[in-house]
Amino acid sequence: MEPLATWIVALILSVAPVGRITYKHSVETREETETRYRAIADDLVNIVYDPEMTPLFSGPYGRTKTLLLLVSIFNHESDFRKDVDLGVGPKARGDAQQSWCLGQVNLGEIDKHGQQKQRIYVAENGHFAWAKKDDPRGWSGPDLVQDRTKCIRAVISMVRTSLSACSRHLPDHRLSLYASGECGNYGAGTDSDPMLTPGMVASEKRIKLAKKLFEKNRKLIQKDEAILAAIQKDKASKLNAGAPSARPPLMASTP
Repeated sequence: MEPLATWIVALILSVAPVGRITYKHSVETREETETRYRAIADDLVNIVYDPEMTPLFSGPYGRTKTLLLLVSIFNHESDFRKDVDLGVGPKARGDAQQSWCLGQVNLGEIDKHGQQKQRIYVAENGHFAWAKKDDPRGWSGPDLVQDRTKCIRAVISMVRTSLSACSRHLPDHRLSLYASGECGNYGAGTDSDPMLTPGMVASEKRIKLAKKLFEKNRKLIQKDEAILAAIQKDKASKLNAGAPSARPPLMASTP
């Protein structure tokens, strides 16, 4: 998975370069940043290119488009900041301490004991669902930062729900539910944009960045089928003791 993960790290660095954030709990060296970004990339590969996971988009590049949308969402929600990623420091959680991890998953109000009343889990249909705080199916805020893969899965499930619930909107506005908690209605916007709600504007920014990243790399990205086959070949080769591992490509040869 080396070329694939390396490409994802380069993508993250292109939107969240080293040294951009100076908040003290997010400061890290270049080496630390690149190491953490590599861990994020590995987690994304293991989830998005898992054959058991249904991508957010159909078509031959559906998984890669899913990946790029996640990169865009994480960039807009958290800037890939270390404190948000790891859940450390007073500014790691947004929305009055209600939102957690790279995707700023909002788990709702905090009770008198300092705990949130609900947990999130992925339902059988791939959409997100809420569970009470003592329900073992659900993930708490600390769960989402202690295990980044849970954060990624939670975000995918929330995006899937938003794309479905807001399906009557224009494609660029279908993340409104994720971004603001509601799909909203056209013409019920703000003074700066009377047609679009804040959620629609936020959705547009996230989806447009994902599209930009795809188009920028369009001639190099291989189809999902080829990437999945290479990953499976890599896994099979590792089972053969002593055999060198095949490295799955992401990029096709430059024309």
